[in-house]
Amino acid sequence: TTLDIVNSTFIQPKTNGLQVITEGTSFTSVDVTGSTFDPGSGLAAAIDLVTNASGDMDFNIVNNPMIKGKGINIVNVFAFPNSTFEGRINNNTIVHNGGSGAGVRVVSQGNGNSKVEIKSNNITAADDYGITTTSALGTGRLDATVTNNIVSISASGFYAIQAAAGASSSAFTNKVCVNVANNTTTIDPLSIGNFQARAATATHEILLQGSGPSVVANWNANANLPLSPPAIISQSGAGVFTFGATCAIPANPNP
Repeated sequence: TTLDIVNSTFIQPKTNGLQVITEGTSFTSVDVTGSTFDPGSGLAAAIDLVTNASGDMDFNIVNNPMIKGKGINIVNVFAFPNSTFEGRINNNTIVHNGGSGAGVRVVSQGNGNSKVEIKSNNITAADDYGITTTSALGTGRLDATVTNNIVSISASGFYAIQAAAGASSSAFTNKVCVNVANNTTTIDPLSIGNFQARAATATHEILLQGSGPSVVANWNANANLPLSPPAIISQSGAGVFTFGATCAIPANPNP
């Protein structure tokens, strides 16, 4: 399937403004540009992209003037084992209008290798995470480029930006390679922090593009704001942290 959504308006959806599911051996290409998503006072996600089994998806969510949702993840990209995706979430205004959920949530499960670029977005009022990227439940790897975003989270928020490999007590071996650079983050005093890099257990690995020898040093060297201190940066988990990596970027056509 090839799906192009251009200059469209999605008003008051009850669950999702747009949901695309790719299962089995399917392939889907999804481009969303110039469009507005607004649930009004209701609870709804804006965009939900899902792959399953050996499904594969290319996507571009770019240049959208308003992507708004409430009570759930606003832009959600999720690969169930062992499917894959690659794509971009760039140059959007993303508003979390209350309740739980992230502004942008990207999850790759199982043994698949996926790539995402999250660049030059304005993400406001996220109640969990502004941007969160995760790989878990297998041997797969997620490459995530997170650059030039403006992100703010509320008093109930966790981190403005998060990269997580694996889960607590996991014996899997997932990796996340993340390039976090030139982002500006604003957190409420009651939230947890600006950035977390978490390699949950000894078998998981976080690879960071840019210098080390710590996640704090990497955050500062990559010109993220505010610098630490006062930015609150967390290097969490018993896994491996590798610096100086080169993270892959999506290769699918950019509209």
